[in-house]
Amino acid sequence: MRQWIFNIKQHNEYIDSCQNKSKKMTFVDEIMHKRGIFGKTGGVETLSDPYILPDMAGAVDRILNAVEEGELIAVFGDYDADGVTAAAVLCHFLQNVMSAEVIPYIPDRIS
Repeated sequence: MRQWIFNIKQHNEYIDSCQNKSKKMTFVDEIMHKRGIFGKTGGVETLSDPYILPDMAGAVDRILNAVEEGELIAVFGDYDADGVTAAAVLCHFLQNVMSAEVIPYIPDRIS
């Protein structure tokens, strides 16, 4: 089994960078920082517009309504690397930014 190593040096560099710029630390920005992507040349601003996906506005409205009503939100991920990562990022955002009650679900690869 592969062991993941937390790089404390990179983490501390990111924290120092944010403090020097009086910048709010975010989960996504830290990931980009660790990959050497800084500022407008590669930050969140450069990502594609998610509203080009069909029915995105309806999905956003439904999620916001669920948060407002205190409903439990299930996040269904996939068991591959990008599916688990996407589910983790979405759960993190919903819990820590939107204060939503979230339950993640990743299917069992065998069954």
